[in-house]
Amino acid sequence: QDAVVLGAVRGGVPVAAVVARALGARLDLSIVSRICSPRAPELTLGALAEDGVALFDELACRLMAISPDDHAAMLQAAEANQRHRESTFRTGPRASLHGRTAVIVDDGIASGLTLRAAAKSARARGAATVIIGAPVASHASIEPLRAVADEVVYVVAPREFGRVGLWYDDFEEIADADTLAALQAPPAVAPEAEGLPLIQEVRIPVPRGQIAADLLLPANSELRTQNSELSAVVVFAHGSGSNRHSLRNWHVARALLEGGIGVLLLDLLTTAEQTEDRRTAEHRFDIPLLTARVAAAVDWLGTAPSTRGLALGGYGASTGAAAMFAVAAQRPELRAIVSRGGRVDLAEDALAQVRVPALLVVGSEDPETLAMNQRMRPRFGGPVTLHVIDGADHLFDAPEHLDSLAAAAVSWFGRYLRRP
Repeated sequence: QDAVVLGAVRGGVPVAAVVARALGARLDLSIVSRICSPRAPELTLGALAEDGVALFDELACRLMAISPDDHAAMLQAAEANQRHRESTFRTGPRASLHGRTAVIVDDGIASGLTLRAAAKSARARGAATVIIGAPVASHASIEPLRAVADEVVYVVAPREFGRVGLWYDDFEEIADADTLAALQAPPAVAPEAEGLPLIQEVRIPVPRGQIAADLLLPANSELRTQNSELSAVVVFAHGSGSNRHSLRNWHVARALLEGGIGVLLLDLLTTAEQTEDRRTAEHRFDIPLLTARVAAAVDWLGTAPSTRGLALGGYGASTGAAAMFAVAAQRPELRAIVSRGGRVDLAEDALAQVRVPALLVVGSEDPETLAMNQRMRPRFGGPVTLHVIDGADHLFDAPEHLDSLAAAAVSWFGRYLRRP
C-alpha cells in the first residue's frame, strides 16, 4: 500500500508503468546518468543519480588510470547530462519516499551500476524499503544489487547474458514523448497475460539429485488446460559449458512456440555439478552422464500430465547433440532430431541405431564441425539431412543465421511431429 514505483529513464518507464498499474501504486521516475570514461565513452565507470548521489566502479577507474582531473571532468559531464534529463522528464513534484517502499524498475540489468546508484538515492530520500526489479538481469549483477537493496526481483538471470537488447523482440530506443506519455497514462494490465507462453520451472530427479528445466507451452489458453490441439514437445540439450538459459536455444525455442510446439529447456547438470564443471570442465564431455540426463527428461515428459501422450522431438547443440542421438538410439518415442553444430562423433557407436529423421545443421564457417558431420552422416541408421547455413560460424552469433537455424528447426519438427 505504501509503494512508489520508480521507472528508470528511459527504457524502464514502460515496464514500470505496467508494474505500477498492477500494484495500484504511484508511478514516478528514477533519473540516473552514466559516468563515462573520457577515453572510451562507451565504457561506464560510474553513475550519477538525483540529489548528487554518485557511485564509481573503483576497480575499473584504477585499471583505466583515471586521474583526478579525469575524475572531475567525468563528473562534470554527468552532472550536465543529469540536469538536462531532469529538466526534460521531471514535469512535476517528486513523490515522497520517506518511510515508504521504493520499487525501482528497469527493462534489464547489465552491470547494475545505475540501479545501485538509484537505490542509494532512494535511501537518501528516506525510503524504508528498496526493491529493484527487471525482467532480465545478468547473473553477475545480482549480488552487488543485493548489497544496496532489500530485494532484487527478476524473471531470469542467465550467466550467458550478452546485452539487454538480446532479450527483446523490439528494443528500439524509447522516445522522450513516449516516456512522458507512459507517466501520464500507465497501460492497463490484463488479468491473464494473453499471447505469452506458459512457463513452468520443473525439477527432474536423477541419481545425483535433481536437474532444472523450463517447460514452455504455446500461448493458447486451451493448450494450457488440455492437449486437444498441442501435438508435440521438443526437449533441448545445450552444448558444453552452457545451460538451459542459452540465448541460441531460446531463439529456436521461441520460434517453435510460435509454431504451436511446446519445448523443454533442460540443464544437463545439477547445481553442484555446474559449479564443479565451471572449475574443472570434467562433466561437459561426459557423454554417458549427459545421455542419462536427456533420457530422464524424455521419461519425465512421457509421464507429466501436461505432456503425456504428445509426440516428442529432440534438439541438441554441440555435446548435447551427441547425448540426444545416444538417447534416440534407445528411446523410439523420440520421433525427430535436430542437431546444431553437433559433436556427432561423440555418439558414433549409437548412430546405426538412430532410425528417426535427423537434421544436421552446421555453419559454412565451421569447417571442422562440417567435415565431421559429413563424415558421420553415412553411419546413421535412418534418414539424415545435412543443412549448411551459409556464413554461419560454430556459435551462430549473427541474428540472420539464428533466424535461418530456427526456421529449419520449425520446418523439420513441423514435418515429422505434427498429427496427421
